[in-house]
Amino acid sequence: MNEEWQEFVFQERKAGLDLEAQAAAFEVRGHAVGISDDEGVFRIPARLAPVIREVCDAIGRAHCR
Repeated sequence: MNEEWQEFVFQERKAGLDLEAQAAAFEVRGHAVGISDDEGVFRIPARLAPVIREVCDAIGRAHCR
């Protein structure tokens, strides 16, 4: 977590071209289709879910004070 920017920062393996193409074609309401030049697609292992959840919970507690 980058506290100055209030953003999550992940370092993981980049997605391959196939997964990147799938993500670029995926439609989400309110979001343009495609991947902008300042975005990327990364693989986040499911085993990191507890760590990500812990960070989210800590941020939530900090903002509820």
